[in-house]
Amino acid sequence: VLGAGGFAAVPTTTTRMLLFDVPSTAVGELARYPSLRQLDLTAAPAWHDAATLRALAPRGLEALTLAPHRLDAAAFAALGKLRTLQELFLVERHPLLQLIERHATTPAASLDDAALRALGDLVALRELTLAGGRCTDAGLQALAA
Repeated sequence: VLGAGGFAAVPTTTTRMLLFDVPSTAVGELARYPSLRQLDLTAAPAWHDAATLRALAPRGLEALTLAPHRLDAAAFAALGKLRTLQELFLVERHPLLQLIERHATTPAASLDDAALRALGDLVALRELTLAGGRCTDAGLQALAA
């Protein structure tokens, strides 16, 4: 989806989306996609705030990709409410591109042990990819529990 008007070109049966420069005011557009399960927001900076992430909770998403350096403590708390998430990628761009291009990762100061604790309610989570954070072994062990 490219820009605010990009949703018009996407079939309502779509199961995955990558947003580019879509304003967060368009979050309501997702209601038109009942089959949506995967959402990549790395190129949609406005979608990284807590209010927008809370609006995603009823969507039943199974996979979400976000740029961790754009998230603050409130955003991590909101992520913890997305209980249907099975895969969470906290990387600057799609994980495959991250591996192929091997570029430097932007530091994500708020991706720390407290952020991991906020994700502790993601009971369906099976895969977590992190980049640029300041997590410790203790934080990861707490999340694993």
